Amino acid sequence: MGAVKRLVIGVLVMLIVSSSVVFAAGSDPWPTKPIELYIGWPPGGNVDLVVRAYLSTFSKELGVPVVVNYKPGAGGVVCAEYIARAKPDGYTIQEVSYSIISMQLLTVNTPITYNDFTFIMGHTGQNFAVVVRQDAPWKTFKEWVEYARKKPATYGVPGVYTSQSVVMDWIIKREGLKEVSVVPYQGGNELIAPVMGGHIDLALVAGNHVPLCEGGKLRTLLQFSGEVPDPDPAKVPFLTQAYPDCPDSLRAMVEIPVGLTGPKGMPAPIVQKLAQSLRKAVNEEGYKNFLKQSKRPLVTNWEGADAMKRAKMATDAYAAYLKQVGFVKK
Repeated sequence: MGAVKRLVIGVLVMLIVSSSVVFAAGSDPWPTKPIELYIGWPPGGNVDLVVRAYLSTFSKELGVPVVVNYKPGAGGVVCAEYIARAKPDGYTIQEVSYSIISMQLLTVNTPITYNDFTFIMGHTGQNFAVVVRQDAPWKTFKEWVEYARKKPATYGVPGVYTSQSVVMDWIIKREGLKEVSVVPYQGGNELIAPVMGGHIDLALVAGNHVPLCEGGKLRTLLQFSGEVPDPDPAKVPFLTQAYPDCPDSLRAMVEIPVGLTGPKGMPAPIVQKLAQSLRKAVNEEGYKNFLKQSKRPLVTNWEGADAMKRAKMATDAYAAYLKQVGFVKK
């Protein structure tokens, strides 16, 4: 009787396995229709340029058209809210700086958080740096620090609560500088004229300085992330070289990449397919040349659960900073 029972159980297991295989083989492949890729800024911006550099290969790898749509507003938050509420079937995704859907959400009136997203794959970093005009008297960042110990000094930021400004605030406190004033602007482009005109000592920039440094009109004193665009990059220290004790959470703020995300709850096989196709696209020579020209790094270690963990670390540190400075969300 025991042998008969074992035989019956064996047959049932075989039937279950075979039916599962048939079901898997007969299931619909993915994707079967065009994918909508959203960008939270108008056409022609930095994120749009990034997408255009990999779009053709990405679409080819997926086997369906990838249609780019624009949904600007509130510094990318309007688009983020739209994506967070979309159906998590992989057909609605966005290209965005991961800082927008993690840290920045703490400063705007929205119910969504980084937990409302699926992190597919971050693939390129930002170029964050501290720059001065070419003929500025400080040849190094240390020289500016010593100057700021003795005289009133200024620096401009592309927004009061940007990740660069948080890191710079940490540097100012670490150095014990008392007479330094921060001058906020509406964005990175608005910083260029004041720093070149000598109205502010330093500018914390995010990529728009690259051609000006290459053209000899600006100089980099400290590099937060990305590649140094100056003629002699070896002379420019990175944040972690100048300040080895900089907390990992602050480093995560400025190293947080641009990448693909989707709504929370996307099936793992779909996420893997998107990441695999994107990885192929960003490793093509054409995309690497784009990164080289724009002095952006290729990022390969921000995926899935690991990306979520890093985003949480940066967000928690940012939340602590906002509490420290008394910020209240309106």
